Amino acid sequence: MIKLIRKILIPVLILALGVFLRTNSLASHAPFDWDQNRDYQEVMKIASGKPTLIGPVAKGEGGFFLGPLYYYLLTPLYLLTGGSPISLPTTSVIIDSLTILLILGLGIYLKSISFGYIFALLYSVSPSVIDASRISWNVIMVPLWYIGMVYYLSKPKYSNLELLVIGILSGLTWHIHAAIIPLAPLLLLLHSRPLTLFSPRIFYILIGYLLPLSPLILFDVRHSALQSNLIKQMVIGQESVRQPALDVAHSVLSRYGKNLSMFFGGKSDLNLPLGILALSLSIISLFMKSSLIRLASVSIIANLVLVLLLGTVGFPEYYLLVATVATVLIFAHLLSKHHLGLLITLALTIYLLTKISFSPTPYSLENKLKLSRRIAQESKEVSIIYDLPFGRESGIPILLRREGVNLVEGGNTIMMISEKNDSNLYIQGKIATELGYFGAYRLVMCDVQ
Repeated sequence: MIKLIRKILIPVLILALGVFLRTNSLASHAPFDWDQNRDYQEVMKIASGKPTLIGPVAKGEGGFFLGPLYYYLLTPLYLLTGGSPISLPTTSVIIDSLTILLILGLGIYLKSISFGYIFALLYSVSPSVIDASRISWNVIMVPLWYIGMVYYLSKPKYSNLELLVIGILSGLTWHIHAAIIPLAPLLLLLHSRPLTLFSPRIFYILIGYLLPLSPLILFDVRHSALQSNLIKQMVIGQESVRQPALDVAHSVLSRYGKNLSMFFGGKSDLNLPLGILALSLSIISLFMKSSLIRLASVSIIANLVLVLLLGTVGFPEYYLLVATVATVLIFAHLLSKHHLGLLITLALTIYLLTKISFSPTPYSLENKLKLSRRIAQESKEVSIIYDLPFGRESGIPILLRREGVNLVEGGNTIMMISEKNDSNLYIQGKIATELGYFGAYRLVMCDVQ
């Protein structure tokens, strides 16, 4: 009976807790900003019978295109919900919940159930992971991809099919995020003996690698090597803006420490001491007997070095997401080997639960939906004035069109969306009529003859 509880009930409770924390009032926490607005429109095209070969641009303006995998992952739930915008963050939550499930499976495969439970529980209740899972973005696939790679790279022997799968996983990095594209071949090279990279069986990996790349290769062929030229220009441009190595190293370690501090419920400030401490732990772990820990250590160091080679101080923290997850993996492994590990884990879990925010965010999808519905109630043809900081209006126009509102210039009904708390707001010199507050958004209206 005890074994049954341990094997079935505990994993179910961990997964249920993780899903609950991610889905609780999801619309009031999920953003619908520029990225989500772009993704929503691309999914609309796919759902209407216009497939795409490319995904979002990596590294922002001037970068190359990622693959379209995330768009196609968003499509099924989009169709099932009749095009509801909540389908986007819900898909993100599903992907992150699958990461929890895969972590539990990794513990079973490694015959270290306690390690799987501890790792999955910490991942399930981490405030920063929960916040990230509520955002619909391609980055949410990074932890799932990394745990999948850890699973396959931990195998002592490989069938030809498994080599093909490893190749596919490595090639999928082109659909997930630019920061992990060079990381995959590095991890494969470091496992060259068991993977037999220098034997004819390497062709299984190469074939698998090319399969996810096929949409991007086809796009490149059809558009006169546009993708190749974008990658080349980005590399050249990166060299021209390279910053001092010491400054970049300071930024890498500080942001690495910040990620860990956020994961364990701390402040979201740069944390150089924690970054140095975690790096030291990973270096020491290179000499541990466990091949899993050595793999995690190599992942951390490789991720840090690759970001360091970018030569940029102001990179986003999620570039170090693999290093962060790998560090938590090592920490969970150490706890599973300690006789007080379970008590420490439970105490840490309770602490992390107190750090999770359940307060609605002011610019959430829910507020934008309520705002759009209120406008639709008032008029189906309006002129909109945005009195907002740059980017705060993102996503509102497409939500208005979904509500059947026709946006026109110079219409008789003018509405203004503002963040100002002045007693009166004016539109074309007239006092506007108050229509309500929706989070941080204030809606006023004026009829002009």
